[in-house]
Amino acid sequence: MRLSVFALCLALLATACGGSSSPSGPSPSNPGTAPGGLVTVLIQNFAYSPDPVRVKVGQQVNWLNRDNVTHTATREGMFDNEVFAMSAHGAPVTMTTAGSFSYHCKIHPGMTGTIVVEP
Repeated sequence: MRLSVFALCLALLATACGGSSSPSGPSPSNPGTAPGGLVTVLIQNFAYSPDPVRVKVGQQVNWLNRDNVTHTATREGMFDNEVFAMSAHGAPVTMTTAGSFSYHCKIHPGMTGTIVVEP
């Protein structure tokens, strides 16, 4: 039992220290926070949170799906991220223009959110 726990701890440590060679980009932060310029929007109970999410020009937004179904975060002409059930997925979106941008889930049209990008 101790060996299994030790092996699990080593595996988690290796992952946390960049032991993976996956080119997946930055990992999401806590919802709504922006260390390193990355802001994470939580998808839970068929809703985006926070909504609206506020970021600065140049920051990135990513989505973390806690629902047991796949969703998207879509803004036509800007981004279209498929976010699989119970995971974070898709490339973080860098917000390059100030303004207010609505987005939605293509699979569940009633799911909408807004990203407010401040200069």
